[in-house]
Amino acid sequence: AILKRSLEGNPNLIFSWAVWEPDAFDGRDAAFRNKPYHDATGRFAPLFVRTDKGAMRSFSNNFEQESTADFYFTPLRTKKEYVTEPTTLAITGKQEDAVIMTSICIPIVSGDKAMGAVGHAFSGSSLATFMKDIKPYEGSYAILISNSGIRLYHPQVEQIGKLMGDDVPDQQKALLAAIKSGRPYGLTNNNLATGAVSYPSFAPVAIGTAEHTWS
Repeated sequence: AILKRSLEGNPNLIFSWAVWEPDAFDGRDAAFRNKPYHDATGRFAPLFVRTDKGAMRSFSNNFEQESTADFYFTPLRTKKEYVTEPTTLAITGKQEDAVIMTSICIPIVSGDKAMGAVGHAFSGSSLATFMKDIKPYEGSYAILISNSGIRLYHPQVEQIGKLMGDDVPDQQKALLAAIKSGRPYGLTNNNLATGAVSYPSFAPVAIGTAEHTWS
């Protein structure tokens, strides 16, 4: 109910989910195999997806292997918030409906033990509501870049989802290294929006207690 209300109350969210460790929710996984909100083993893994008909109920999947489920295993292992790298997703299955999105994932902790994780996914375009008004000084604008250097928000929408530094190939490697390690970085280039000479400044953005910063 909390996940559903969160999704319904925030139009920027694409889906909300939770995954609990085996028998961590109530110790009765075996009694809930293939039941609503549970997977084939009975693990409690509710998922609510936004559709044109409202919040659709389902269950989370693809969380068994860490190589394909960093959204679950990273907060579980670190007991800290985690923000996934931007990815393209089409909820409807239609390519024309695909959006660039990311998820904020939070561990469920009892005492010193991680019991599971919960998360909310949102699109990069939804950030425009407040990012467009961030102007450190006249003629400037803000962008948001993931830890690996992917643009999640940019005032030019065609730049969203692309790797930062593509316009400064001679400095791209150093720029991406600074972003990944959480260090400030500055450079001079031609503004993608206006064509004028600009002086981009990159600063680490901490998200909760997450180990990796964005920029």
